[in-house]
Amino acid sequence: MNKLGSIALGLLFVTESAAADGDGTVLLLDGGANSDRALAAVDNLGLDRTVVTPTNALRNELMAGEWHLLVLDVPGLSIDPSTVQAIDAHVAGGGLAILSWWALDISPAMRDVFGVASLTDMFNPMQVHAWDTGHPIFLTPTPVPNVPILGDFWADNGDRLVAAAGATELGGFTPSTTNGEAAIILANDSRTIVNGFLYDDMQHAEVVALIENQITFLLQAYPPTVGTRYCTPAVPNSTGSPATIRAVGSCFVANADLTLIAEQLPPGEFGYFLVGSNQGSVQPPGSQGVLCLACGFTGCSGIGRYNQGGMIVQGPNGSLAIDFASLPLSPPVPIQVGETWNFQLWYRNLGSNNFTDAVSVTFQ
Repeated sequence: MNKLGSIALGLLFVTESAAADGDGTVLLLDGGANSDRALAAVDNLGLDRTVVTPTNALRNELMAGEWHLLVLDVPGLSIDPSTVQAIDAHVAGGGLAILSWWALDISPAMRDVFGVASLTDMFNPMQVHAWDTGHPIFLTPTPVPNVPILGDFWADNGDRLVAAAGATELGGFTPSTTNGEAAIILANDSRTIVNGFLYDDMQHAEVVALIENQITFLLQAYPPTVGTRYCTPAVPNSTGSPATIRAVGSCFVANADLTLIAEQLPPGEFGYFLVGSNQGSVQPPGSQGVLCLACGFTGCSGIGRYNQGGMIVQGPNGSLAIDFASLPLSPPVPIQVGETWNFQLWYRNLGSNNFTDAVSVTFQ
């Protein structure tokens, strides 16, 4: 319960971005915090965002479309099991998330999502210290070596955490690394951050800067994707999983910044990216997978292949920066504003070959 008084949560659902009800960059759950510090951090970074309250609105947004980053500031709320499942699916699907919540002690499922093995409840706020002082969340864009206490505004002030296997304790409630005293845990291949403290209890400038740093770190490590994936999932390969493709960067021709990333390829096997003006669906003779590209404009002699020196990728992962001035068709063509191009990766697999799924990008 809020020590400053009860919060009338109601059924407020505030949409503050054109990205609502579909795919978007930042989905922020504002749980009735006193200071809206997570919101301040998102706005300071100039990010497109949608703000929702209560948790069923969060769940509905997650079910309606894909979001890149969840920022969960939930002091005044509980999180029901179906919403935890939606958050889990978001993270399992490659999404990013930052959490601050007092009730991890009563939600084993949420602890599992964010890489928390165990914890001790905390009923008095404690200063947060950087343990890994060289980590970007304490340095960029603003150095934050520690976050002092402002006051005690909640009856339950968070949890002292222990990281699960594979997760990393970056900061804590003691000046140096101490078992059972972690305050910040990074998990899920550095895609999630859980804060064991409540933002309201901490000094405004420092905690807002820390949240900004956490968001910046996640978005730099995992830039927002561009375009729409289709032909998903692809046919599984010898790893037991389907290989995937995604595009990151910008769909604006003026920026000339688009990188294709292929993942979950068979280790050691080679492949190359493909480009086509139209979508298709055909299983080439002898292939295990489905070619999802086609060539649809007059004068196009086929699907373009990025198979020259320096363009070949090797599993398990590979990437290629696209040259906007020259798509590898015959003859080569530049990318123009208003055009839609589709990309896929062909790769070898156990003496045969396979394909990733595909991604379609409309350029502006």
